[in-house]
Amino acid sequence: MFSDVHHIGYRVKSLDESIAAYQRAFGSELLGRSGAIAFMRTGDTMVELMEPADKTMFDSTDAPILHHVGYLVPDLAAAVKELESKGLVILDKTPRVNFMGWKIVYFEGGPGIGVGLHVTEV
Repeated sequence: MFSDVHHIGYRVKSLDESIAAYQRAFGSELLGRSGAIAFMRTGDTMVELMEPADKTMFDSTDAPILHHVGYLVPDLAAAVKELESKGLVILDKTPRVNFMGWKIVYFEGGPGIGVGLHVTEV
């Protein structure tokens, strides 16, 4: 069903600081930014950085928190139907189109799966 991992999503305390850190440490390219969300590319790896309004989840280290994995699928509707048939809980039945133009549907991670996930059709 999945053709690849599309990206990894992290909650970060400061979007500006995280973008600068990725650029400095890895030479990452800023692919796009809208409000409190940015997509960075390092080689073949894409990372989504999200700055939440509520920062109470961060401890004294301010380390990024893994939020979700975005999986690439060739057919969003078919992937959603298959995941629902296997018992995964969909968070929003209506696909969203994010500011990058990608169609996505979010699911709970749940037991044995871990963090949240979404299927992504580009």
